[in-house]
Amino acid sequence: MPVAVQQPKIKKVKKDKKVKKQNAAVKSATPGEIEIVQEDVVKYSSRLHVTSAVFIALGAIGAAGSAYHGFNARRTATKLLGGHQMNNTDSHEAKPEFVSSDMFALVDNIRIISTILFITFMSIACMGKMALRSTHKLKAKFSNRVFKRSICRVIFVIFMMKFARSYIKECK
Repeated sequence: MPVAVQQPKIKKVKKDKKVKKQNAAVKSATPGEIEIVQEDVVKYSSRLHVTSAVFIALGAIGAAGSAYHGFNARRTATKLLGGHQMNNTDSHEAKPEFVSSDMFALVDNIRIISTILFITFMSIACMGKMALRSTHKLKAKFSNRVFKRSICRVIFVIFMMKFARSYIKECK
């Protein structure tokens, strides 16, 4: 008995108008124009690479500094409120058992400010990391997405700095 075999239907893929225009633009360029454009891409890519490395370094240094100040908030508050205590081996003063409300509020504000700054600096480092990735991929859609995210991150950093500023004013 013969067995009927069905062949799969082949679907025709329709190209979008944008894709056709892009292909037409690429095909109509001369080799000299293509080289000039490629040189510009490499030039701007290297500039973006350096800028993103600076953002990563700035974010890492700032995050480390804010973490350090967050962990040493009590010492900073003691210096701000009471001044330095000299480390003399002769005087063994007993440390107070309880913390004043001013000291507690100041330590709490310093830790909150340090947390806000840590998040902000990590956001700056992530912005640099995404820009660095876009220089390696060299794709227009990905670069456009990174650009839009960078704008959102800059707005986020501005809001976080305003939020930290309110806590800094409270400390005064």
